[in-house]
Amino acid sequence: MQVNGLYGHVRSNDVRFGERGKPGGVIVRLGTDPVPPADTTVVTWTADDQAPYYCIEPWMGPPNAPEHKRGLELVRPGETRTFSVSVAAK
Repeated sequence: MQVNGLYGHVRSNDVRFGERGKPGGVIVRLGTDPVPPADTTVVTWTADDQAPYYCIEPWMGPPNAPEHKRGLELVRPGETRTFSVSVAAK
């Protein structure tokens, strides 16, 4: 897996990270539907190649959505939206 990356077109709400067969992996569950919305994007990054960690950021839309307006989530005054994420060790 490439650590610094953008992953779109996610086909399952369970996104798994870590080396196969090694401890320390995680499962990030995006919402409760079997397949998340089409614009869901998962971003992974780390400070540098020697860092003992990496970060996983689930996004509700694609990169730069405020600029190109595709996948932009707008919540009008008085409305609510929910984007749920859970994280578990695998």
